Amino acid sequence: MERKKADGLLLKKARAQLKRFDPQAGTSTMLKEMDLEPGSLTPLARTETEEKGIEEVQRRSLLYRYRNHLVHEFREPGHGWEIFAEDTGYPCYHGYVSDPRFYLAYPVDLFRTIANAAVNGIESYFLEYE
Repeated sequence: MERKKADGLLLKKARAQLKRFDPQAGTSTMLKEMDLEPGSLTPLARTETEEKGIEEVQRRSLLYRYRNHLVHEFREPGHGWEIFAEDTGYPCYHGYVSDPRFYLAYPVDLFRTIANAAVNGIESYFLEYE
């Protein structure tokens, strides 16, 4: 089975964005600096597969997949090194020297923030409706 080579506008936009950053620099990049808004990508999608791909790389989808790896497989997915995001409390991308890929890292403080917000929300709900 021959695979069709992806060559659409969506791929060109993604490649152009990635060229702006160097994964081998040994630094981290905040998501807001690298990620493109879905609204700027959706009009470029020519197929349902591309539309689905845009949805699957949204932050909420990635965080949910990360959560599923932790909960159901008892392991951290990927090869991200959380130390890059430790001081920020926000997820970030980082690379390794001599590796052309980016890795997504979630710091522990992000999960604390999410858990605290959930507990505070439940507490507020019960206090309001008890």
